Formats: sequence, structure tokens, C-alpha cells
Amino acid sequence: MNKLFFLHTHFIPHTILSECKIEGAVLVPEINPKLIPVYYGENKIFNSLEETFEYINTHYNDIKLFFTLENLNILSDSKQIEEYKKYGLIMIQLYHNNDNKYFCYKAGLTDDGHKLLKVMEKHNIILDLSHLDDFWAEKIASNFHGKIVVSHCACKDAYTNRENRSNSLSAKIIEMLGKRNTLFGIPFVNDIISAQSYEPQVDDSTLMNDLVSQIKIFIETAGVASVALGPDFFDLDYFSRIFHVTLHIPDNLFHDTGYTLIRSRLSNDGFCKNEIEAMFYKNALNFLKAEA
Repeated sequence: MNKLFFLHTHFIPHTILSECKIEGAVLVPEINPKLIPVYYGENKIFNSLEETFEYINTHYNDIKLFFTLENLNILSDSKQIEEYKKYGLIMIQLYHNNDNKYFCYKAGLTDDGHKLLKVMEKHNIILDLSHLDDFWAEKIASNFHGKIVVSHCACKDAYTNRENRSNSLSAKIIEMLGKRNTLFGIPFVNDIISAQSYEPQVDDSTLMNDLVSQIKIFIETAGVASVALGPDFFDLDYFSRIFHVTLHIPDNLFHDTGYTLIRSRLSNDGFCKNEIEAMFYKNALNFLKAEA
């Protein structure tokens, strides 16, 4: 049974809960009623973010949980952060595909965004640079004095045609961020980790190879202590329809066998048991415990 910590996910599949030992997770609280049955197994309507936090903590009552805000449109005022932290909020992602009141992709941080970073520093909230490109990741990092993660991203140098995807950074920027003790989560979703274009969909074996390759790149570029698992489990069918693509996570990563395979591959490549355990769960736990 593998011990795991997930640095970024929308839910934890029940097969993983039953087959693996989950040491903890950073979850995105879900308020969309269409997604809640898939994530939590029942129909619910949440009237506030606080209510969502409370429900998820009860739903995963035997797991150490932290929360992140991925879509900042649900944060109407940075003053709410102090209250949300009481429920387990530990991380905020500045950008997620669309501009918000805190960040505009063409212009950068808004006045509200500068205030947000100050409030996050004051309350020891970790900044997540996921979905930012090289330019903005470097610029924002230089203006933030707290802890930083990139909770789910890939190294774009590994892409066969060096395409720009919404959640990838160059090895140069990964190395730069690694030097300031940034923690990186490696996702499992094909649209981020696939070396080739994910349309048409590549097979699971190829995706597993790409995943292991990404893990090794981050270890070699930023150091083993900077790498964690950021699987990003979400409703793949729903978002495939929304974005008109085929989104996929290898089937065996919904089971303990997938993590045993990763462990075996890394071991064969010369990584020791302690290094693998660190990446699987210890790095994230050590990184987050000071802010909990």
C-alpha cells in the first residue's frame, strides 16, 4: 500500500481511498452542483464557501486536508482570507485560464492583486503559480515574499513540438523557482503531461512514460525535495465536453498499482526508497506543516 499526498486535486477517487494510504491532500472546494455528485457521491447545494469547507472536511474525515482556491472569481475580497484560513485554506492560485479581479494576463497584477499578495503574506497563505507562463511566473515570484508552489504543471521542454500549453514552464524557470524552495506538483492529466499533442489521445503506457519523464525532469532541475504529486483529479468527462478535447488520466493511477509502477520505474532509474517516499508524500507534508 503506497503512502500518498496530493498537492492539488478536486477530489480523491474512492478506489484510491480504499487501496492507498492518503497522508493528506490539498483540495479545490467545489460549488458547481453538476460536479458535486461525481466528487462527493451525493447531490448537494452549498450556500457558502464556508459550508463547502465544512462538508468536505466531514466527507474526508480521516484525512489531513488543506484547501486551495483555484478560481479567484469566488473570492470577492481579500479580507475573506483570514476567515477562510480557519477552515483550512492554505493556498491560493492566482490565475486559472481567465482573467479575474486580481490578475489580468495582458497587464498582470491589478491593484486588488497587489493587495491580495500582501494579505497572503500576512496570513502565511501559499501562492500557487499554476497556469502562469514563464514571464508571469518569474515576475510574480519576484514580487511575493511568502512560500510558493506550482501545484500542477509540466516542463514544456519535454514536449515534442515545444507547444505552449496553459500549464507548463520551461526548465530555466523551474530551476529558478527551485532555487527559492518552490514545491512543484506533477499532474496526471494528458493535456499537461503528454509529450505529444493529446489529440488524438495517446495510450496509457505512453502517458505513464511521460509522467515518469516529467518527474525525473523536475527532480533533476529543481531537486528531489522540490517535487510532489499534484494529480488534479476532476470530472474528465464533463470537462472534455466543455473544452471539446479528450481529457484522460491513466486508468492505473486510480489504483495502488499505478503508484507501485511509478515507484518501480524510479527505483530502476537509481532513486532510493527515501527519495521516492519524499516525492510521494513527505515533501508536501514538510512544506505545508509550518503553515497549517
